[in-house]
Amino acid sequence: MAWTYSGNPQSSPRDRLRFELGDTDAADPLISDEEADFCLQSESKFIGALAKAAEAVASRFARELTTKVGPLTLEHTQRAELWAKRAADLRRKAGSANAPSINSGLKGSPYFSAGMHDNK
Repeated sequence: MAWTYSGNPQSSPRDRLRFELGDTDAADPLISDEEADFCLQSESKFIGALAKAAEAVASRFARELTTKVGPLTLEHTQRAELWAKRAADLRRKAGSANAPSINSGLKGSPYFSAGMHDNK
């Protein structure tokens, strides 16, 4: 599995996904290029792809156990919870991106108007 990042989020959708996700450290990659591309191709909007990638990262950390060696404790469950919360927030934003706006009417007329529920 490959991992690449140009350092410029404007250079490609994959680099933008990595930047927004915080996956910019080659020494500690969160998702592979192939996984990033899958997220981008399987969602119709970028925010949905970002949510899918965050969900994958949350799943990855959820599989890791808490480790204690002497006085050092690694709490992977906390990382999983943080990523799951971030993924849920992104998924919620992705869903609200599809909501109709107040100006999304047909043929120039407003979708919502004053008095539209008046029984005349």
